[in-house]
Amino acid sequence: MAFWDSQLEWWVGKPIGYGKPRYKRHLKELKRSEKPLSTWFVPAATKKAELEELDVEGIETLSVGYTSEGTTLLKQMVGNKDFPYPKPLSLVQGLVKQATSGDDIVLDFFAGSGTTAHAVLAQNALDDANRSFILVSSTEATQEEPAKNICRDITQKRLRAAIEGYSFTQKKKDKNEQKQVAGLEGNFLYARTRRIPTEKAARRLNHPQIWLALQLMGGIGARPFDGQSPCQWVAREEGSLLYLPDLGEGSGEFLQSLWPRLPHPLAIYAWNLEAVRALLLARDFDLSGVGFHPIPQAILERFGLRNGA
Repeated sequence: MAFWDSQLEWWVGKPIGYGKPRYKRHLKELKRSEKPLSTWFVPAATKKAELEELDVEGIETLSVGYTSEGTTLLKQMVGNKDFPYPKPLSLVQGLVKQATSGDDIVLDFFAGSGTTAHAVLAQNALDDANRSFILVSSTEATQEEPAKNICRDITQKRLRAAIEGYSFTQKKKDKNEQKQVAGLEGNFLYARTRRIPTEKAARRLNHPQIWLALQLMGGIGARPFDGQSPCQWVAREEGSLLYLPDLGEGSGEFLQSLWPRLPHPLAIYAWNLEAVRALLLARDFDLSGVGFHPIPQAILERFGLRNGA
């Protein structure tokens, strides 16, 4: 090995001239082809001299505004400052540009003022992509403000303004000017979920939903519901989970073949436990280490309720 080769690792990452030596690896040599995203946020107000002092070589940077940018923009679009501390559009749009493209769907479970959807629309207009968005939020109503509805009064109004265009008054040289902002291409649907009392929820769930809930309650990775199988099951070394939607034809034979593959302890969930227990006893199943849990009571109790409460 040449002297230079033996010292190469030491030089990697050290400044030499106008750059730094780095490793180059081919895609086929990588265990994963996905590149993690890491971004340095630089305030848009940063002065040129301050920017030159930052060592950001090899780091992707985003020039973003402060929260005041988000507050000002939201007031221009919906006419008030009722939503505190909205994210600056430049920040979220930069992240959308960095992390998404094409027909990607951007999901925001904490929609707030709707900055994420606005950013998707704005970025689509810039790069001619076809991203879509899903926003989810509560009304944020409280006992003091029972009629409060952030989604209705802020989020959807902002998106409508972003798509249809809006105008606002801007003070310029001791006089007010009306400024018009063109709309962005796109559309959206504003929908509200229907509230179902928690104590009635389990009775209205279908079998796939119950099976998913049972797996989540047990901390098990979600296994899809198999509508062709008489029962749903997950077998693990530390124990097994079994859900019997109903006792149809062939249930006994299926359980007979499945039973040896189910490590105990075994938790059985069913709507008619007495029928299940009778079926297992009739076939001489060993029920030691087996726990029986009724549906819907088991799900109701999981949420601190009693059946019929």
